[in-house]
Order: sequence, then C-alpha cells, then structure tokens
Amino acid sequence: MTLGPARQQVAQAEQALEGHDARSALSFAQAASETATTLIASLDRYGSIRSGIVQARTDAVSLAAEGYRMEVCQAALDGARAALNEAAKALQAGGPAAADIKLQVAQTMHDEAVANGSGLVTLRQENDQRGEAVEQRGQGAASLIAEGRRTFDLVDEFAEATWSDIRGNGSEAQAAADRAHQRWERARQRNTMEVQEFHAAKDDLDVAEHELTQVEQLIGAITQRLKDLEQARDTARALIAEAERSIAVGWEFVRSNDADVGKAPEVKLQRAANLLERAQSEAQVTKPNWLTLVQDAQESDQLADAALAGARTEAEEMAKLRQQSAQAHQLAAAEVKKITQFAELHRGDIQQMNLAAAFTLAEALAQTDAQEQRTEQLVEEQRRAALEQAISAYRQIQGQTDQVYKAVYADFTRLEQLRTQLNSDVAAARSALGEAEALSGQVSGQSKNRDRLRTLRRSFDRIRLPVSGESEMTRTTQLARSIHSDARSIADDLRREVKAHSSQTGDVVAGMVIGAILSSVSDHHGSGGWGGSGSGGDGGGWGGGGESGGSFGGGDSGGSFGGGDSGGGW
Repeated sequence: MTLGPARQQVAQAEQALEGHDARSALSFAQAASETATTLIASLDRYGSIRSGIVQARTDAVSLAAEGYRMEVCQAALDGARAALNEAAKALQAGGPAAADIKLQVAQTMHDEAVANGSGLVTLRQENDQRGEAVEQRGQGAASLIAEGRRTFDLVDEFAEATWSDIRGNGSEAQAAADRAHQRWERARQRNTMEVQEFHAAKDDLDVAEHELTQVEQLIGAITQRLKDLEQARDTARALIAEAERSIAVGWEFVRSNDADVGKAPEVKLQRAANLLERAQSEAQVTKPNWLTLVQDAQESDQLADAALAGARTEAEEMAKLRQQSAQAHQLAAAEVKKITQFAELHRGDIQQMNLAAAFTLAEALAQTDAQEQRTEQLVEEQRRAALEQAISAYRQIQGQTDQVYKAVYADFTRLEQLRTQLNSDVAAARSALGEAEALSGQVSGQSKNRDRLRTLRRSFDRIRLPVSGESEMTRTTQLARSIHSDARSIADDLRREVKAHSSQTGDVVAGMVIGAILSSVSDHHGSGGWGGSGSGGDGGGWGGGGESGGSFGGGDSGGSFGGGDSGGGW
C-alpha cells in the first residue's frame, strides 16, 4: 500500500507511452521517481528514529542504574514510540506526505528523551565546568567592585555635576553581584544527583553570567568616568598655561606694533584675559568643575590666538587649529560618551524621545569627526575654515550635552522612584503570602484557601527583579499589590479556621501553636531578601557592604563583592 502512489504514476506513464504521448509519459515517470525518493527518505527517517528510541531506552536503563532520574526520559520515549507507530500507519495509508507530521512529532519527543537521558550527563558536566568559571569570574568581580569603590572615592574629588552619571553604579553593581552569587549557589545545589534539576541549573548559570556582565559594565563606567575627568583636568591645566602664553605673546605683539594694529585685537585680548581669570578662579576651589573651566580656558586661548592671527604663519595657525580641534573633540566625545553610556545602561528607564536625542548627539559627533578628518585634503583658507567649523561643531555638541543629559537623568530618576515603590510592594506581597502559607499549614482537611494560595504563589514566583520600563513596573506593582491584598484576605480566613480548630482542641494549646507559627514567619521574612544591606534577603553574596553574612567579597561588614562605606552616590 505504501508504494501505491508510485505504482499508479508508473502505470500512467506506461499508458501515456502506449498512447504516444511522450510528454505526459515523461511527466508521470518523473513524478513516480520523486514519490519513490520521498518514500525512501521517509523510511530512512523512520528507521533512524526507531533506532534512536531503542538506543535511548538502553541508555536510560543504564543511567537509572547510576541513580539518574529517567521518568521524563521514559515518558518522552513512550510518546516518541506512539508517534512513530502513528507515522507507520500514515505511511501505509497515505504515503510520505501523510507521515511527515507524525515523524516530526516522534523526532521531537526522541530529542526530548535524549536531552533528559544521556544529555543529562553531558549537561551536568557542562554545568560543573561553567559553575567553576562563574565562581572565578565572581571572585574577579569582587576585586573589580573593590577597585571601583576606590576609584569612586577619587571621582568624588571632582565637582559632583561632572560625575552624576555614575551615581549609584556601585550599589547597582553590588546588587547584581549578590544576585549572581545567589544564582550560582542555586545552580550548584540543582546540579547534584540529589536534586537533579540540571536544566534549571543551566538557566541559573546563564542569569549569573548576565549579572556579572552588568557588574563589569557598571564598574567600567566608574573607571572610565575617572579617566575622562582626569583628562579634562589635565587638558584644562594645559589650556590655562597655553592661554596665558598666548595672551602674553598677543599683548607683546600688539604693543610692539601698536601703530599697525587696530582696536579689535585689543578687545579680543581683553576678553581672553577675563575668561582666563574666571578659569583660574574656578581652578582654585575645592572641587573644580573642570568641564566648565576648560571651556573658559579654551575660549580664552582661542580669543588670544585670534588677536595674533595676522602675525602667525599659516603653518603655525594650522597646527594650533588642529590641536584645538583635537581638544574640542576629546571634550565633546567624553560628554557624548557619558550620555550614551548612561543611556545604554539604563535604556529601559529612559523615554524614546530622550534616547533618540542622546544618540543623535553621537551621530553628530561622528559626522563632525568625519568632516574634521577630511580637512587634511583641503588647502590654505579652505583648511582653516574647515577646522574652525569642526571646532564650532564640537563646541555646539558639547553645549547640547548638558540639556540632553538632564532629560535622560530625569527619566532615570523618575523610574528609580517607581522601582523603589515596586520593591516595597513586592516585599509586602512576599511577607503577606508567607504568613498566609504558614497559617495554611495549620489547617487540617481540605481548604479552598490552599488552592487560592497556590495560585497566588505561582503569580508571585513569576515576578522577576529587577524590572525595567515604566509600563512593566506599573504592571508588576499592580500585581504585587493584588497578591498582597489577596494574601491578607486569605490569612484572615485562615486565622478564623485556626481559631475554630483551636476552640475544639483547647485555647491554650492553639495559642502556643499559632504563636510559634507567627514567630517562625517573622523570623523567616525578617532575615532579608536578595537585595543589599538593609533591603532584606537570604544573606550571603559576592558583593560587599551588606550585613547578611560571608561570601567571596571583602569588607568589614560581611562578605560580598567589596566592602566598607564609600563617598556619596555609591
């Protein structure tokens, strides 16, 4: 019956030949060949899957003898065998086309059986290797956070307005390190023969690696910001010295050639001196704003140079303009990088309009860089004009960065406030749910509240922190509040059930039991959550600064990534 379609096509080809219809005969013959080829492929596939099922069944028996749990594997093999039987019937009844879906189902279930059979051994080994790598990376992150803390203390020596983009990076890195450590520990537990949750262990390791990447990016932003600020400081000092020299040379030239020099150079030199004085005053404060200072010094230097324009040779002017362009580029690039890096790190918290504004600045910077590089292809006045245009563009970009950053930072601040409220609501929901579950354990017999609690627990377990984006935060907050309200309601019902039961067994005994339950709940939920110091959690972690117990990190307050207190904003 399986060869029926092919035989029919051959018969049609022979009939066409007898009728001298060569074209139709050729068409039927080709169709018969294709049908036969498809059938052979389906039969080969059938045999391959059948052999695979037999091998997987043998492997499962061996692995079960070694202590592996093969229930999922055996169930998948049963399903694969049933699907393969259906495929065989389909091949008999309708040919390869009718059997393809059944064969695919059998293959899928066979693959699932292998993944939960012999694949478990490989997965367990891979998880062990990855676990060691994550542990080493976590220890490295501990050192990274400690170094980031020291770096942040150096950044704190600069004006606060120049490093607000990295405020809170240390705490965020700390929290990410703690979450990574918790995932790593859970993966170790799940990847044992006692637990045998190997796939879940892999997922935990994936999350831990992601969290450690976040740590590296957050601390990297702190380190980079310090480099940028130190570069701005060094550039500002060099520009002040250069402006002083340029102004002195300008006045000397003007006075030496007073008869030939008009008032315009003198006016420019006086404006340059005023800007230089303002820059020098700013440099004397405790925490100078080197970014503002460098603008005054740079403009002062340019004004002084403009006064000397008639006296300088073309080569000297070109060299100076190149230097100014490079300095303007460095300052604009540092500010644009600050904004885009901040926007990337907190993309989910920033409105699309403000994200677009941030990356528009980056595009403008790239375009100006390309124009500046083409200046070397120009000559004389064209080159001068192109360099001056590049400097102007860089300064315009730098002038726009403050407004764009304020808008981006305002979005982030607003979402941080929502996140704080969300964390509070999640903590309240967790506490109420835990209390209700503890009371549920004291109610004998069937209780509709247990089903309600299981539903609430599943809803709560689907909450994954941290949450990004305003809409997702709002949705999660509403869910947490709903869980909290329902859990409180269930707890009230359970108290009444416990009280009714207590009236049958004695008020004294019931009071002792309930008191012990509530004390246990209080102890459990008061021990903290996954957060850092003061935010609750189960304790431990790679990060430092918490009070929840030892881990890989250092610090006087208990193990984590880093330890001890830091300056404002960490």
